[in-house]
Amino acid sequence: KKLENMATKDELNLLRQDMDKKFDKVNNSIEKISIKMDNLADVVYTDHRPRIISLENRTQKLEASR
Repeated sequence: KKLENMATKDELNLLRQDMDKKFDKVNNSIEKISIKMDNLADVVYTDHRPRIISLENRTQKLEASR
């Protein structure tokens, strides 16, 4: 309430708009980082998929031989 007593409604609205813009930038950055991480995970999985399949097959053979 003290801030409202010292600042006009227009000033508070400008402050809110400025803060909204800053939060939008942060949210956009987080979204971009998330997309990059998803893409990296896909690349890593694709690169290692043959090894993963080979390991799964060898594991199944070992389990079957018991």
